[in-house]
Amino acid sequence: MYKKMEFIICGDININYLHCHNRRQQLDNLLATYNFKSTVNFLIRIINGSSTAIDNIFIDLSRNFTTNPFTNGLSDHDTQLLKLVDIIAPMQEFTSCYVRNINSSTIYEYQCKLRLESWEDIFEGSDTL
Repeated sequence: MYKKMEFIICGDININYLHCHNRRQQLDNLLATYNFKSTVNFLIRIINGSSTAIDNIFIDLSRNFTTNPFTNGLSDHDTQLLKLVDIIAPMQEFTSCYVRNINSSTIYEYQCKLRLESWEDIFEGSDTL
């Protein structure tokens, strides 16, 4: 069975997407061959009067999504929040398992049951493996 894989490319690519220039066009053309497009078209980094959008997320053109800035104060770059719409998650198989409760009471109960066992067959046996 063929499983479809989807990719999202993201990171600090050091190409300012606020301006149209040759490096941006080259990257856009390359990613377009794989049906990818840029999703970030807002300011990411504002410092010393300079503003850039060098962090980006690239996603398949067929996806329904929104991308928004999110300032968390952890970096000089703002965070980009990608929200995917209409995600069909695979069904998860749920399995149950028994977890043994081990405490002083259950250990004592186990020891009592071991004392009640008949061990003659085991001690008299010749199979030592």
